Amino acid sequence: MEILEKYSKIVYYCSHCRLCSIANYHELKDWVPICPSGSYFGFESYFSSGRIELIRGLLEGDVKPEAEDVLQIVYGCQVCGGCFVQCKDFTALGAVQNQLETFEDLRTAMVDSGIGPMPAHLEIKNDVLEYHNPYRESNEERFSWLENREVSDKAEAMLYFAGCTAAFREKEIAQATVDVLNKMGAKFSILGGEEWCCGSPMLRSGLRKDAIEVIEHNYQAIVNSGATTVITSCAGCYKTLTQDYPLLLGKDKLEFKIVHSSEFFDSQIGKGKMKLKPQKVTVTYHDPCHLARHASVRKAPRRVISAIPGVNFIEFQRNNKNAWCCGAGGGVKKAFPEFALWTGQDRIKEADMIEDLTTIVSTCPFCKRNLKESVEALGRNYKVIDLTELLLKSL
Repeated sequence: MEILEKYSKIVYYCSHCRLCSIANYHELKDWVPICPSGSYFGFESYFSSGRIELIRGLLEGDVKPEAEDVLQIVYGCQVCGGCFVQCKDFTALGAVQNQLETFEDLRTAMVDSGIGPMPAHLEIKNDVLEYHNPYRESNEERFSWLENREVSDKAEAMLYFAGCTAAFREKEIAQATVDVLNKMGAKFSILGGEEWCCGSPMLRSGLRKDAIEVIEHNYQAIVNSGATTVITSCAGCYKTLTQDYPLLLGKDKLEFKIVHSSEFFDSQIGKGKMKLKPQKVTVTYHDPCHLARHASVRKAPRRVISAIPGVNFIEFQRNNKNAWCCGAGGGVKKAFPEFALWTGQDRIKEADMIEDLTTIVSTCPFCKRNLKESVEALGRNYKVIDLTELLLKSL
């Protein structure tokens, strides 16, 4: 538990006020939950304040790491950051502690002690290290979805990093991204089979040492490509490349810039490089946790939506920093599928509050996947699409 020792004093700063469990009611004018874990499992130990108390217990010997339910408490959380933004903005603890880092450190401590992760997360690790993706697909087929789409066969300043879920499961996102880039006349290259999983699934599960192999590989592959800008349409890849790569590679700054597709397309629209056709559709926007809270990218996707003529854009009640998680992140989709689906269904029930809504837009393949399954499970008729798919329809 050595990695947790830096929290030995900080754990006492938590007053268990439970602000971490509720979205900002001053902004939303309502008292609504923001913590899926505590809301679903119903015990204090599953809220942020409870996990901080768990860390204190582990450090001081009051709780044994191998005790019953400890693993479930540690991993039964999407690490969505809902608690973090509330605590950071309104409490003294938030001024000195980042729950996102703390709870990933907690998972790393469980792995380092030989107790974690959960069996489902070990499957992810083994699959990523063997197949270079968590879906057990041939990595040489990572870009088979391109079909006849044009991609430069020489080194370009821009490189598209598709990510595993867009490449192997939600292929429409990757296809739409490439289609939009091509319609703009952008020149870009890809890594092909040399693009490996970014490492996010392992990092979120506390498997940092195992993730280093794929991180070093991808970093070197991008450097060797000569690209100066890497564009990705995956929120998880974006967070990992921008925040985890520099930290784990011991670099103050990477040699290349990472841009989320929503940021890139927003900048191009702002420069007048896209002439958008109107669409008559009512949409809402779901903020991916990795993008909106972890990386503070919230305005760009909304500007893209608002730039499309004819689109009726209505926000979820919980939006921006106060958004409800889709349910799939932090290894929850793999280890706790029922919890992941419950969380997604809660988001879809929130969508029911929006009059005449037909389409839910997001900017993360994982969010799209879990929200689609939640729509199907509830028998709703909403379309769940990525921002790039919405944008492509107007080009």
